[in-house]
Formats: sequence, structure tokens, C-alpha cells
Amino acid sequence: MTIEVNSADIPAIISNQRQWLKILQVMQPNKKDPIRIKAIEGNWSEGKDYDLYGWKPSVDIWHKLEHPYYTRGILPNELLFDPDTPEWAVMKEGIDKLCSYCMENNISFIPAFSGGKGIHVSIFFNACNVDEDLIKGIEETGIDVLRTARRALVSEIAKRADVDLEAIRADWGKINFHTASKGSQVRDFGTTRAPGLYKTLIETIPESKPEPYELPLIFPEKVELWEIENTDYKQVVLDALKKEVERAKKANEYALNDADFTGIEIMKFPCIKKLYEAGIKNGRYYAGLSVLLMCKKCGIPKEETEKHMRELFKTFPGITQTETELRINNALTMYETDKKFSCRELKDNFGEDFCKFSDCPNAEKLIIERKNQEDRDTRKTLTDALVSIKPSPDKSIRIQQIKEFITTYLLSVDENLAEEFLITKIKKPFDFNGDEFGLLKRFFKSEQKKLKAFKIQMERENQEYAAITFGETADYAANAIAVLVDEFRKYNVPVFNLGGQLYVYNGRIYESDDAALAKMKTFLYQQANLHGISITPNNVNNVLKRIIDENTINAADLTTAPERIVVENGILDVLTGELFDHDPKERQVTELNIRYDPTVQPSDDFENYLASTFKGVEWEIDLFQELFGYCLLREYRFEVFFFLVGNGGNGRTVATNLLNAFLGDKNVSSKKLQEICNPSDVFSLMGLHGKLANICGETGVEGIDDLSNLKAATGRDPVESRLPHKQWVRFYSYAKMIFSMNQVPIIKDSTRGRIRRMKIIDFKNSFVNGQNADEDLQNKLTSPESLIGVLNWAIEGLQRLIRNGKFTDIRTESQIAIEFDRKSNPMKHFVRDHIDDARAEYELDDPKKADIAYNASRVTFAQIIQAYVKYAKVHNLPTLDPIKITASVKYECELVGIMVKRCRDRYKKDPETGKAALREDFFKGIILCGLDELGLGENEQPNIDNITEPEPEKAELTELTNKYVANTTQANLGEV
Repeated sequence: MTIEVNSADIPAIISNQRQWLKILQVMQPNKKDPIRIKAIEGNWSEGKDYDLYGWKPSVDIWHKLEHPYYTRGILPNELLFDPDTPEWAVMKEGIDKLCSYCMENNISFIPAFSGGKGIHVSIFFNACNVDEDLIKGIEETGIDVLRTARRALVSEIAKRADVDLEAIRADWGKINFHTASKGSQVRDFGTTRAPGLYKTLIETIPESKPEPYELPLIFPEKVELWEIENTDYKQVVLDALKKEVERAKKANEYALNDADFTGIEIMKFPCIKKLYEAGIKNGRYYAGLSVLLMCKKCGIPKEETEKHMRELFKTFPGITQTETELRINNALTMYETDKKFSCRELKDNFGEDFCKFSDCPNAEKLIIERKNQEDRDTRKTLTDALVSIKPSPDKSIRIQQIKEFITTYLLSVDENLAEEFLITKIKKPFDFNGDEFGLLKRFFKSEQKKLKAFKIQMERENQEYAAITFGETADYAANAIAVLVDEFRKYNVPVFNLGGQLYVYNGRIYESDDAALAKMKTFLYQQANLHGISITPNNVNNVLKRIIDENTINAADLTTAPERIVVENGILDVLTGELFDHDPKERQVTELNIRYDPTVQPSDDFENYLASTFKGVEWEIDLFQELFGYCLLREYRFEVFFFLVGNGGNGRTVATNLLNAFLGDKNVSSKKLQEICNPSDVFSLMGLHGKLANICGETGVEGIDDLSNLKAATGRDPVESRLPHKQWVRFYSYAKMIFSMNQVPIIKDSTRGRIRRMKIIDFKNSFVNGQNADEDLQNKLTSPESLIGVLNWAIEGLQRLIRNGKFTDIRTESQIAIEFDRKSNPMKHFVRDHIDDARAEYELDDPKKADIAYNASRVTFAQIIQAYVKYAKVHNLPTLDPIKITASVKYECELVGIMVKRCRDRYKKDPETGKAALREDFFKGIILCGLDELGLGENEQPNIDNITEPEPEKAELTELTNKYVANTTQANLGEV
């Protein structure tokens, strides 16, 4: 059926053009994509409405149309035969053959006089079924299916209809356009070329070019799709797709040869994993060679490669050790050659089913490469378009020029790329000030919103909605609930439910939102009103329950890709350094408030901080760097926890503050070691869920009896906890455990598991009131610009950690254990290292001399304190109160069998002044030793052969000790 319109009735023509576009909108594969139109032929000039000269969604400019629009976009599933030959007879002969063939073979087509020099024939075709193997190939290669189908169908139809496409000069630009691009344009029904000449529907091809007003203006009333499913044209399309897939695969194979997979585990490649699982009986050498070449491509050293091969050969049934050695040795010779891993060779040897390309790391790389190529092409298109603009000296005209560029080009590209072009290619080159540039940015945002609204509007216009009310039957209610659930899926922001807590997508990550339920109810009431649904609160709750149930996830769903983390400008793979677009399909709940820019180096302030803080222990910089990088990995690949140890003013607080700022306060918990090991309630450990790190700024010295919770949190064991009034959540914590302290606590667990997990970073250098102190250092290190460099530095540390398979540490496990014990009980080690029994030298040979040595011994409290201060500095031990130092000496000495007495000098008068002489507190029974190691001279020991002084009475010593305790408990000696 057709619609005839008065060619002089402009409003009627415009109205029918709009109806025609609605018909076409539902014919195209993606009904959400708006059909763009160009309202007026030619280029925009001063004084004209630039919107009418750009290629814009029709809904944006329809209210401005005063004349029929000029052109529309060709549909991706439209075969448009547009002959350009100026010879009418040649064109007529070819198009007559085409139309006759189509009628004879039940191919629906629409012929039209173009209003110019020729005829347009449009054929709209529907999709056909494709087998799984071909679908897999299409997904692997990313070929343009519709463009391939258009080219194949046009060529085959012309061949069978005996139409010489070269003779009629068919416009291949209207066939070959890329589906993902804005496509190509064609004049449309009602388009007027000259008075009485317009595009119109025809039944037969006129013998000569029509004269003005010779033909009536006729619009099609509907479009019939050509169903190719049950025709032999389906095979034509399938053959073309297979050929294109093979061509793309060869290109992809080349891309694989050049791809860099350094740092990727070989078992992440499905083909390699299957080699280990299949129990290979034939082609064992090629299996080993495939593993070797993949190891080489992944940057695995030859020695490690041999280990992987031996593990593979263990899976081969019945293979002897001799055969294993022969095949491995033969394969290893290929490690030093230029031979590269080949997907094709592996599939030829072991079958196509060994390749699961959709799960292959190479698939992701190819997608990225295609995206990068598209990005390069887009940038070139944008750059060429900008170069073609000649900036007007009139600023208002320049603004209009850029507005046209925005609507014509920038609205169809990625938002980040569009904003980049606005800033780098438009602001300065076109000499816009801040206010003018702000005007253009607001215009860009406004146009974006219009386009998004149009897509939603078109989708709704293309669907038939029935007015549904809740009746008395359950069927009515169920139907209405289904409609509202479907509306929520389409138009509400993505959500998920975890443990009774709702998370809402904010455009980058999912955030917990206590108001989410209320917002969802408001949305559902609005949709019910839109569709004429009468809804009760109870039925709203039924809708919500279904939505929540279908969006309920497990905690494990949040870490399916632990190497990917959200940054300001995308999703970053911290193992490869690749950046992806934000995507709600990735259920990310953590975000670094840092922009990723791999070209930015760490700042000079940061480098100076590292150099000064770790002066003398420079190897710790690598360990510190790996700690930062490990926090970015959302899994516990290495079972470790960290102690940052040192006295005040040594850069330790700067380190924890920097790490907090780097990761973001929302991504960090701050639970004490004691609280993790012995939670106060069932809610406590829930604070670790979704956190990148647990950073405790000051850990107490209370002893730890049980480390089982800490081991579970760092050992990939599940943790169970919940929020108040919420469901239990079973999750795997990836919060890296970092505890900062002056003195480490005493931990009774002395197992190798605890020692193996423990990493100690010493902060030995002091900056308090010193010339090296920088009071503004914290702000410098945590500035947005500095953190970009820190991110790149951290990624470098993580990649080294993954590559080495362990943290950088020059200490052995036993050395770490001793160091930790020294830090947790410094006085015990001080006594063992630098205090000896005064009787020891003579006790076995001459007990009398041993007693004399005991009586003659004298180590003052001041000497003890001085020695410990030096000892603490050498070993980076905590500063202790003098009272604690002296009080611990007797206890620790007796633990190792040294008898010691605390004494005070007897009361004496100074013979010169007549006043009481200074009475010193001292220990009897011990001597200080090894003082040269601390930079102190050895104490002179008395010559016991010349000593006859008797030992003081026990009662006298007891009295002196009691006086010392009474006096010193009231003294405020302060810290050393």
C-alpha cells in the first residue's frame, strides 16, 4: 500500500517523512540507534541555523523543519542500489533486470525515482541463523557481519539478475560503509531537488528521465523484510562470513605472533590448560613444544619452562622417563630460536576443540587492538574535520562552527575522547576564553542528554504497551509485575544485592546506598503511572523482591577479575597496564581517585622521601614498592602481613598516610591487630569486606594468643561476618594487613606459618626537628599529580612481585623471626647480648674469686640506660621508659640464671663541701659486655686480687632496694 501526498503541501510532506522514519526505525537491527537526517543540502554559513546543516537525530531538529529534509542514514540491513551513470537507458536496462529478478524470486524491494538523475532500489533483509562455530569465529574476529552480508548479497543478486554493476556505476559507498560508523546517506521520499522534482515511489521505470511534476509524490506505507533464512542466499551470506572470518583469523594470528603476554600465567590460556588435562597420547613432542613456546611468549625463564614441561609430561599415560627426557631435551632446543607459538599449529595437531578463544587472553588483546585501531581512525576523522574548518575572525561564528562540529562528529564518539578533543584541539587553537569554552562544554553535555533521551524515546515508541491494571486475579498481577520488572531492567541504573545490602552503579563503581530501596520504589511508581498500571504498596514490594532476587550475588562475584581496578578514567588492569572503559557488567566496588597516565614518573619529592627514609637499608625500597602494588591486587596471591616499625619522626606516619591517600579512605579499614585476632563482635570483620587494605596507624603492645583469624584473612580462607540486621556474608578478604607501631606485640604463635607470612619494614632514620625534616612533605606526596606517579610506581612493584613470585627481602626466615622477637621483647635480647654474670669467669675454677667478683661488680642504672639507648638505635628498637629498662634487667637476668641485686650507694658526705654525696643506683652481680659493638668503650673491670671489701649485709641491700623502688616510682624520668 502507498500514500499519495500533494507535492505543494509542505506540512503534509514533513509529516509523512516523519512517519516513514518511524517505519524504518523498527526495521533496523538496533532499534535504539536513532536514524540521523541532514535537513538542508550544502554547508552552514553565517546567519543560518547550524542544526539544519549537520547530520543529527531527527527528533532533535524536527521542530525546526520548514521544508522536507534532504537525506537520511542508510540502514545497516538495507541493500541500496544507487546507479550513478548519466545514461538513462543504461541505468533503466540494469534496474529493469534487477526489479524483474526480485519479483520472480519473491525478494521484497522498493523502487523510487531519486528526484535527480536516476533510480534508487532498496531491499531490507532480515537476519538468518548461524551455526555455533561461525558465531564463535565472528566473536573471535569481530568482523562487520552486516557489511559482509551487504557486499555478498548485492554482488550475488546482480550476478543472478545479469546486472552489470560497473556499467550502471553502482555507488559502492552506499554498500561498503562500516556498521559501527555513522554510515552513508541517501535522499529520501519527499526530498525536493527542484520544483516538481522529488524522490517518489514508482511501480515501473520510466522510459526517460521524468519531467517536473510528471510523477505524483508517493510514500511507501510499510516495509516488508526479505527473509533469506529459507533461501539459497543464506548460504551466500554464510560463505561470505566464513571467508571473512578466515581472513580476519589470519590477521589475528599475525597479531598473536607479535603480542606480548609477559607476566600472564600460561594456565590462563584454555588451549594450554587442556593440554595438561587431556592425557595426550599422540603428538606429545608438539604438546611439550606448545607449552615451551607459550612459556617463552609469557616471559618465563628457560629453567621454569622446563619445570612446566615436566609437569605436562607427568600427565601423559604410559610415557617412560627416557621418552620424557628425549622429548623435553628436543623441545628445549627451540627456546633459543625465533619460532613462535601458533594457535593454528596447535589446533591442527590437537583439534579445534582445544581452542576456547572467548576465554583466551589473546581475545582480550585483539579486542583492545581493534578498539585502539578504531580509536586511531576516529581521531584521524576528527582531526581531518577540524583541519577543514577555517576559523572565522568573528568569535560568535567560531562558536557556531564548533557547535556544528560537536553535533556532527563529537556526539557519536566516546565521551572521554570528545572531551579530550574539546580541551586539546579546540580551546586554544580556536582562541576561546574560559567563559566561551564553558559555553561549548555545556552545549556538548546538553546535546548528549538529548541524544540519550531520544534513544529511550525511540525504543519506547517502537514497542506496543498495553494498559494493564491489577485486577482480582493473580494473572493480572503477575503480568503487571513482569512489565515493571522489565522496565526496571531497561531504564533503571544497575543494582545488585549482597548480604541484604543494595549496591547502586554510579557510572564507575557500585556503591552501597541506604536510600536505594526508596529510590527504586519511586521509579516503579513512575513507570506504573506511565503505563496506566494501578499499583498497591504490596505489589510494589513484590516487584522489588523479584528485582532483588534476580540481582543477588555472592561475594566471590566481586573478584572474578582481581587484577582489574577502577581509576578515574577507566578500569585498569594492574598486571598489564591496559585501560578499559567503565562497565557496569564488571561489579566493581572499589575505586582509586587517581587518573591513570602511564607516562607520568614519580615526583622528585617522592623519590627524595624514599631515599632519605630508607637510607642505609635501600633494599627495603623494593619491598615498600611491592607493598603498595600488592594492595592493588584484589586477591591474596601471597600470604603475608606487614609490620611497619620505628620510633616517631622517621617517615613511618608519612608512609601510612600516603598509602591511605593512595588507596582512598573508602577502600581502607583501620582495625587493630588485636581486634582482628580477637573480634569484639560478629560485625567486626565485615569491615574488611571490599577493602584494599587494613592500615592500623598505631598497634598496641598487648600480647597476641591466637592468630587464626589473621591467617584466615591473609591465607585465602573464607571469612564470615555481617552488618547489623543484615544477612551473613561469606567472603574472601583481599584487604592487605598493614600494622604500624613503635614496638611490635609479643605473639605466642611461633610456627613457621606465622614467620613465613610476616614482613617487617624498618624505619630507622629520624627527621624530628632535623635539617632533613619537611613539614609540608605530606601535602606534596598526596597531591593529585604526585599520586599519578605513585600509581605507576606501585604497578611496577606489583609486576616485579608477580614476576619473581615472592617479595624482595634479603633476610632469611630465621633472621626475620629473630628480628621480630628482638622488637617484641627488646630487653630480653639486650640482656642476652650485652649483660654477663660477674661470677662467670671464676665460678667453676675458684668459687672464692667468683664471690669477690660478685661483690666488686657495679653497673649503674645510667650505664644500663646508655647502653640500651645505643642498642635500640643499632637494631631499630622501640624507645623504653628508663624505669621499664632498669626494672626489666633483674627479671631478664634471672630468666637466664644470673643472680643480680639492685643497690644504692650508702649515705656519705662530700669531704670538700660537707654536703651529702650523690648516691647512684646500680646493679651488683652483672657486667656490661660487647659495648664496642654499640660504639661505647668497654667498662673497666676491677682487679679482684686487690679487693678485700666484704659483701654488704643482705638486710642492708634489701633496705636500699626498697628505698630505690619507693623513690623511682614517683620520679618522672621521661623517655630517652
